[in-house]
Amino acid sequence: MENKKSEQKVLPLSPLIRKLISFNLERIRLKRDLNITQIAELSGVDRSVVSRYVSGNRGMTLENLLRLSKGLGVTPNDLLDGWEKIF
Repeated sequence: MENKKSEQKVLPLSPLIRKLISFNLERIRLKRDLNITQIAELSGVDRSVVSRYVSGNRGMTLENLLRLSKGLGVTPNDLLDGWEKIF
C-alpha cells in the first residue's frame, strides 16, 4: 500500500467570492480592532496567508475557512456573508 501525503486543496473560488471573503475578514478585523498577526495567532493560519486572504489575492482551503471562522468566533457563513447578492 502506497503512503500518500494528504494535500490541502485550495477551493476554486471565483474572484468575486475571494473579494467577498476579503471584505468580510476586513470588516470583522476592524470591528474587533485586530491586526493580521492577531488573526493568524487566533486561527492558527500563517500570517502571510491571512494577509493574502484579507487582500483577496489567494484562494482558500476549506480547512482555513473553518480555522479562521473558529478563531474569530464567527461562522463560515459570516465570512461568506453577501454571497447571495453575487449569484
